[in-house]
Amino acid sequence: MPAILKRLTILLLFTLAACGGDDDEWNLRLFINASPSVLVAGDSVRLIWSSHNVSLCTAEGAWSGARTPAGTETIRLSGQGIQSFRLVCSDGVRTVVSTVDVAIAPG
Repeated sequence: MPAILKRLTILLLFTLAACGGDDDEWNLRLFINASPSVLVAGDSVRLIWSSHNVSLCTAEGAWSGARTPAGTETIRLSGQGIQSFRLVCSDGVRTVVSTVDVAIAPG
């Protein structure tokens, strides 16, 4: 193989590695956590969420409205049973969804 072709091949491989040839960097990721996950009616739950490669998020279920791609929120819960907190995020083309359930015991 001529020396120039070897150099071009090495340069191409280096460029692909430096530009993130790994598909994982393009994946959408979303994580949501509730603490505590079991509580008594009238107590508050703290929701914490984070994401990767998203720009728009909307809360659904036991909460609603627009949310930032990462954040925290404390919500006082009433009633009893299971409340589901769902977060739907998008990069404008693709969508990712994450849900966390909180169990509420009678007060």
